[in-house]
Amino acid sequence: MLMKLTIVAVLGILASRLALLVRLLGFHKHVYNHRPGPCRVVPGIGEGSEDIQTLSDGLAIISGGLKSFDDPYGIPDNINGSIYLFDFKNPEANVKELTIKGDAFNKRSFNPHGISAYEDHKSGRVYLFVVNHPPGGDQIEKFTFDRKSTILTHVKTIKHEAFTAMLNDIVAIDETHLYATMPVYVKGKIVIPSMFLYLRLGLVLHINMDEETVETVGSGYMMPNGINASPDKRHIYLSNMGDRNIVILERNSDFSLTEVKTIELYSAIDNIDVDSSTGDLWLGDIAIFHKAMAYISGPNNKDPGVKPPARVLQVKMSGNTEPKDITDVFVDDELILTGSVANRYKNAMLVGSVNHNMVYCQLQTI
Repeated sequence: MLMKLTIVAVLGILASRLALLVRLLGFHKHVYNHRPGPCRVVPGIGEGSEDIQTLSDGLAIISGGLKSFDDPYGIPDNINGSIYLFDFKNPEANVKELTIKGDAFNKRSFNPHGISAYEDHKSGRVYLFVVNHPPGGDQIEKFTFDRKSTILTHVKTIKHEAFTAMLNDIVAIDETHLYATMPVYVKGKIVIPSMFLYLRLGLVLHINMDEETVETVGSGYMMPNGINASPDKRHIYLSNMGDRNIVILERNSDFSLTEVKTIELYSAIDNIDVDSSTGDLWLGDIAIFHKAMAYISGPNNKDPGVKPPARVLQVKMSGNTEPKDITDVFVDDELILTGSVANRYKNAMLVGSVNHNMVYCQLQTI
């Protein structure tokens, strides 16, 4: 009798985990294309624009050319990891690839993923932090960005034993302190079973770039992905992708985090952008997760037979912690696939992707 009860209990747990996974994959979901105004593909960056950071003057910094995490050299040489620049004030100029200087920086193995920019308004300096997936293991790169020359200068690389698996996104609180997400703290063959069993193995890390220290400040998340901060840096917004929500956390003086609230979105959110003037959240949404996974599992990370739509949500905020309204801003599976991020600047928006096009839209209905 005990054996039967045990078997029933185990099967019940497995069934509940399977139901959660099916919900995340989105086999039941349908979305329909709509745009907030005229939209066009931005030429010159057709191999991904996974993350975008827009500075206060409308210059958008973009990570492009993200390759396979486990084998960055396994993707054709014409797909290069690069950082690009787009000027919202001069959109017809499209993008330019930024020159990176630094004797210790290895451009050949550069595989950029999540990025975060910090503007020191007193000194005028701009710092850019980049999650890098080279073959030897994940690391974080620190650069300075010169607006006049539009040159990135490599300052520092940090590697750490705490980077046990793939890092995803980062947010800079200042020129020294960062938070980073790790969707699961294991790697290899155990990753897929952990997802199937819906094990909450995701972490949030605090990183001190000067002291080269890393500590875990959040755990028990289901595939945490995008991360960002409120304009005053007092609160952190975390995409808890597996649970299809955004977690709001308060940042304490010692850089520990305290959960405040959860915003249920019922969709797999990738990156989070925060409007510096309003505090609103602009979310890159992996609208139909199973299509996105099928697409990036194809040859050279693309399956031409699959069309995973890009989607953008806007969460209007009252203060740092109170959502007022959620708007479905954009859905498209023609101009852009595998959407990952959205940045708004005044009456325009950039939508980036994991490994497809980047789109520029005029916001006429927002």
